Amino acid sequence: MHNLLTKRSALSVLMASAFLISNPVLAATENTAPQWVSDISAGLNFKSGNSERFDSSMAAKTELDRGKDKFSFSYLGIFSESTDADTDESSVTERNHRLKARYDWNYTEQVFFLLPTFEYYTDEFKNIEHQATLGVAAGYKYINQPDFKVDFYAGPSAQWTKYNEVEMDEDDSETSPVLNLGANVKYDIAENIKYFLDYDVKFVSEDSGKRIHHLETGFKVALVGNLALDAKLIIDRVDDPLPDGDGEIPDEQDNLVIVGLNYSF
Repeated sequence: MHNLLTKRSALSVLMASAFLISNPVLAATENTAPQWVSDISAGLNFKSGNSERFDSSMAAKTELDRGKDKFSFSYLGIFSESTDADTDESSVTERNHRLKARYDWNYTEQVFFLLPTFEYYTDEFKNIEHQATLGVAAGYKYINQPDFKVDFYAGPSAQWTKYNEVEMDEDDSETSPVLNLGANVKYDIAENIKYFLDYDVKFVSEDSGKRIHHLETGFKVALVGNLALDAKLIIDRVDDPLPDGDGEIPDEQDNLVIVGLNYSF
């Protein structure tokens, strides 16, 4: 009964929010010629000696900006493997994937709506087999200059999580209503150096972790042509992670530094 009520309340929040902001109002920003902007980046790291470690990451992003609205899609995948030099035994130490999609509609030059946002995430070392979040949000462009942009957004979502393992008599899936808050910063420090910060926090039910944080921040330094050096810090945190089948609780926070090459097209 509790799960049924939770699912119904999450769906009701989404439908009500979509209805409230779906009235057609002309935005101050006019449609412009569609512009596609895409980039792909890869990072590799290899260590040898008493132990061998191989780390790799792949990220991709594409945006279609039409002035009045924008479609964006992004992907981030991380894989790490460690090998003992004496026994030659290998073990995977990290493997996760994150896919995001969102549609931005500019209501005015400062106010925008996300209709909708979607995120899929999987991380076996956080005991998450599948996690999907669907929602809507309203946002405000606090600073909107060509070389400096800051915006904030907030809105309701619904999240479904399927866990790899759970303790006996525990449900291996959980549906939760979500309050999602986020911020994005882009700043051109110099002609060839750009800083970025993307942060969001999801307030979820206690069984889903209470609060789920994701932060990406770093720099992009132009090298030659469309090639750039990409250095970023990624922080993932679940305030109250769910124990696995053995009663082990995953670490609350993961920090990762990635340095790689980025190609824009």
